[in-house]
Amino acid sequence: IAYSLHDQIRLITLSLAQTMGKAFSPIAVLSTLNRKFQPQRTGSVFFTISFGLIDVRNGEWSLCRAGHSWALLVEKSGQCSTIQGGGMALGAFDEVVLEESRGLLSPGDRLVLCSDGLLEALSAGSPGDAYGVLSSLARQHLDDQLPVFTSAARRLCEQQGTGLRDDASLLVIEWPGKG
Repeated sequence: IAYSLHDQIRLITLSLAQTMGKAFSPIAVLSTLNRKFQPQRTGSVFFTISFGLIDVRNGEWSLCRAGHSWALLVEKSGQCSTIQGGGMALGAFDEVVLEESRGLLSPGDRLVLCSDGLLEALSAGSPGDAYGVLSSLARQHLDDQLPVFTSAARRLCEQQGTGLRDDASLLVIEWPGKG
C-alpha cells in the first residue's frame, strides 16, 4: 500500500480489517474503504492500494488496483503479463471507478505487486521501462526461492544508481498448488 500520509497507515489497516468481515470482493472492499475516507470525513487523506484475494483451494484470484502500480503475473513457463484493471486513488473523491481482474494460478505461478517507487528505481526513473526490467528479472529467477528473487530486485535497484526517491515495496506470491 502506498500512502500520501504515512501516519494514516494504522487507521487504514484497521479499517481494512473491519471491512473484510462485510465484503468479499476486492471492489467491494475498496469501495467501502473509499466511503470511510471521503474528503469531508478525513480532510485531504487519500491513498493508493492494491487489494486481492486468492482461493487457496483452486488458485482462483481476483485483484483490484486503486491508483496503485500495475501487477505482474509470472507463469511457471516464463510467460509474463501485466494484470489489467485499475481505478482511482481512494479517499480523494466521493465516488470511484474501479475494475477487477481475475485469473487462475497454476502451481509455480507468481503474482508480483510493487510500488511506483520500486518501478522508478528499477528503471532509472522511467516507469515505462520497469515492466520489461521486472519481467526479465522474474524470468531469470523462475526456479529460485522467493527470497533470492526479491534480493535480486534489491540489488538491481542499487545498481541502477538512481537510489530510492519514493517508498519501495515488492510483494511476490507463489501458488504451490492444491494443498
